[in-house]
Amino acid sequence: MSKVAIVNFEIYQGATFREGFTYKNRFKKPHDLTGYGARMQIRTADGEIVASLSTTENSITLGGVNGTIDLFIPDELTAQMTFTKASYDLFLDAANGDSFPILAGSVTFTKGQTRHE
Repeated sequence: MSKVAIVNFEIYQGATFREGFTYKNRFKKPHDLTGYGARMQIRTADGEIVASLSTTENSITLGGVNGTIDLFIPDELTAQMTFTKASYDLFLDAANGDSFPILAGSVTFTKGQTRHE
């Protein structure tokens, strides 16, 4: 297991949230994510789940041998959000049953003025 990277995100109300990155091994090469699953929850300080993402729900996409991880929250969901600040962590789940965090941080929310009509 490698060290958990700290990355902070901002979600803008009513906008599609997309973030992507490459998970690399200790040799700075992309880690092969073939056969892995991933899951992530965004929670407020009182434990309320703001969003739950996973590979099984297609809100996290893993790029196999390229080591890419893409996160997605549709604008319809961000339009309904009302939190101010939250935190998250992202876990990888290996085919052998091992599970480990690779990313964590805070999430700030910016309230939008333009609404879907």
